[in-house]
Amino acid sequence: MTAFESLQEQNFKNVQQAFVEALRVDSSEVTRDSSFQDLEIDSIELVELVVGLEEQLGISLDMSQVQKCATVGSLVDLISAARNN
Repeated sequence: MTAFESLQEQNFKNVQQAFVEALRVDSSEVTRDSSFQDLEIDSIELVELVVGLEEQLGISLDMSQVQKCATVGSLVDLISAARNN
């Protein structure tokens, strides 16, 4: 596993845990392919979740880019890019 793949996996686990806590769902329901629509998360909840992740990870994400994300995986990719810079 490369360093970037390891970072991706770590970021997925962080995002997954944030969704589990925010939505009170089982971790098996939150996969990279899970859409925000399937998880029934609205835009306000998503912003709150992302702000928490930014604080936890010490990063800043462009909310216009976050709003373009449709799945957990796309959010993980955005976070990985921010942490890789």
